[in-house]
Amino acid sequence: MLSVESGASWRRKYRRAEELGYDALLVPGHLGMPAPFPALIAAAEATERPQVGTFVLHTDEGNRPH
Repeated sequence: MLSVESGASWRRKYRRAEELGYDALLVPGHLGMPAPFPALIAAAEATERPQVGTFVLHTDEGNRPH
């Protein structure tokens, strides 16, 4: 999920991935990309079997205390 799409579009893609037999649905969590959590929620709502998660969660290094 590298672009911002509607929730309905994400859910269709996740249901299709489940139909194809995917065991895990992972999304990137990197700065400059859409937030991973809405996509993960859509995946969890639309499917029954696959596990959902992120590859890596990137924190915003610009907000560190100095």
